[in-house]
Amino acid sequence: MNFILVFLLVTELYSEKLCDCYFQEDLASAQKLNYEESDLIFLGKIVERNDDGSFKFEVLETLKGEEVGFVIGSLTNSCTIFPDENEEFWLVYTNSPNSDEFITMSQCGLSRSFKFPYLLKFTSPPPPRNPSDPTLHLESELEYSKKRIEALEILKSEIEQLRKWKELN
Repeated sequence: MNFILVFLLVTELYSEKLCDCYFQEDLASAQKLNYEESDLIFLGKIVERNDDGSFKFEVLETLKGEEVGFVIGSLTNSCTIFPDENEEFWLVYTNSPNSDEFITMSQCGLSRSFKFPYLLKFTSPPPPRNPSDPTLHLESELEYSKKRIEALEILKSEIEQLRKWKELN
């Protein structure tokens, strides 16, 4: 009996920390759905990251929504994205800023940096690099480069599609 209670408690604690993502079957459907469900889509550059979990984007190009110069993002839970470093370029899908004037980026969505352009379901991240053996290191670098180029090509095509949808609206 005690085991069951402990198991249920641990399961409940961990389930609050995990993201419950729903993914479309294919990338084109996911892109269309994310476009339709997002109020604001833009290309931006991180200009500020703060210890409180907030960050600031300079909006370089608005692909959907109201034109703005800057937006402030916030890390609100374990399912939101916090950009790794300043000066990174991003494609961001988000809703309009909340009552605190913050946006959030979900790990379940298609927002991603140009530096790490991989999507959870649709593009596999590169394998870890192997620094100990020169030959294996070279092979892993080549594989890493192939995966990165593949993901960047998908990102480029997606941005082109978003620009077409913007022209139609």
